[in-house]
Amino acid sequence: MISTILVPLDGSVEAERAVEQAGILARPCDAEVVLLSIIHPAVTGRQPFAVSAERLEARRYLAAVAHHLEEEGIKVTALVEQADTWAHGILHEIRSVGADLIVLSASSEGGPVEHLSPSTVHSLMTQAFCPVLALRSGAADADRAAPCRLSKTGGGVGGVSHTPQSAGRRLEHLQEQLL
Repeated sequence: MISTILVPLDGSVEAERAVEQAGILARPCDAEVVLLSIIHPAVTGRQPFAVSAERLEARRYLAAVAHHLEEEGIKVTALVEQADTWAHGILHEIRSVGADLIVLSASSEGGPVEHLSPSTVHSLMTQAFCPVLALRSGAADADRAAPCRLSKTGGGVGGVSHTPQSAGRRLEHLQEQLL
């Protein structure tokens, strides 16, 4: 049964699509949704005060996103963590929060989801010790917003989902598989 869903967010509208899907999966299981933002000062060589400002901005952003889920009666925790890369930060938090599932919006070509790039998603698919639900970014309709890839277990086992069902049916099917 799913009890904790980790949702990495980079502040983009595309990444936020994962929040809605995580809520759909969390509701029937009474699962907690953990919203995660990663800051990495070593990459840009920022001064400590700039990192503090970025951390504060990330906390405010996650609080606003969390508010919408809380209004729907979903338990939410918001975390801002520091790591050298998004993949390392997410992999660390999977263990730290005891995540049963990761839900994220994946950029297919390094597109609008700046930090949740194909290489980050690939790292998660091959190294995470829980299932990874990667949603297509840039989807214009509900069917294209459906899961495009699901890694059922860590260590690189992944499958492509291309059924003619609607996005809602795909997510219901996924939930049945994970329960």
